[in-house]
Amino acid sequence: MDDTLRAYLALREANDRRRESGMAMLRQSLLTCCEELTESASILTGREDWQFETGGSTMIGERLGFRYGMQTLIIEAGWPRLPEHGYVPGLGLARGRVGISPNVMIRPIPIVELVLRRGPEEETVWHLADGGLLTPDHLREWFRQLITL
Repeated sequence: MDDTLRAYLALREANDRRRESGMAMLRQSLLTCCEELTESASILTGREDWQFETGGSTMIGERLGFRYGMQTLIIEAGWPRLPEHGYVPGLGLARGRVGISPNVMIRPIPIVELVLRRGPEEETVWHLADGGLLTPDHLREWFRQLITL
């Protein structure tokens, strides 16, 4: 194996670890936020392997659902796994979408798109696709929207 291929495989492995870490961080942050709210509301949660299209590319990952009454907050996140899946738009490591659906079988109404990027200190950080860092306030706002619909 030549040095170029070795370097590519090492970079890909490092980026996949960052992606997995970023996905776990997003999942845990959402579950923590949900737990804070379950004291005042009964929210059902679910997770499934998932793929979705964004910017002409296919993202392979997971879909998280948080159901309250007849509404479901849906978060999809993933990244291309094969060359034919394309690339992550927005110069990111992974992409995500957030929306609310009146039924899990109906395409969610979009709230925001997310991009996982490497931060200045080599950490992975979720950003809103239209700018700015994803914060716990954003998560709480999504759950407020879910509960007040």
